[in-house]
Amino acid sequence: MSDKSLFQKISWLFAMANFMIAFACLIWFLVAGDDATELIRYSVGAATFFFLTTGGVLFMMAKANLPSFKMP
Repeated sequence: MSDKSLFQKISWLFAMANFMIAFACLIWFLVAGDDATELIRYSVGAATFFFLTTGGVLFMMAKANLPSFKMP
């Protein structure tokens, strides 16, 4: 197993940012959802889903065990 590359570390940072944004959207949806119009509620729900799934994909990319192809 090799050390994580720079791109995997960056993917992990963006994954955590996406999870935080998804959590913020979910909190807004639960707290202010009744006061907002239907269009805004649907948009925030879609944004929550987008950020959650994007964060999941980036997290899997960051935690992948990639082989090292360096020649000795």
